[in-house]
Amino acid sequence: MNLPPDPIVVELLPTFCDDWQRKIDADWWPRVVDAGSRDGLRHFGHTVVGSFAQYGLPEGARIGHLLLACAKEGDWVGAARHVEALRGVLRDVRRSLSDR
Repeated sequence: MNLPPDPIVVELLPTFCDDWQRKIDADWWPRVVDAGSRDGLRHFGHTVVGSFAQYGLPEGARIGHLLLACAKEGDWVGAARHVEALRGVLRDVRRSLSDR
């Protein structure tokens, strides 16, 4: 995993990862699934795209685009797989940070 070149962004990444882990595990993602709302899934995917792109993490932004496609199709199984992949991106970022 290539970390963003901006040292200020890199400094913020641990908090970013913690916040997104919470959103996926306990806050936002469980509520989207419980509601079964395509619009909620679309909003979640849109936020993933913007957040991960803004932090220089294109792998996460790509997953956000896949979530948007799942929202359009109502593909909850695919969305769950993509959220697992997003967890993997967060693990990779943490691993890269610890290897520095």
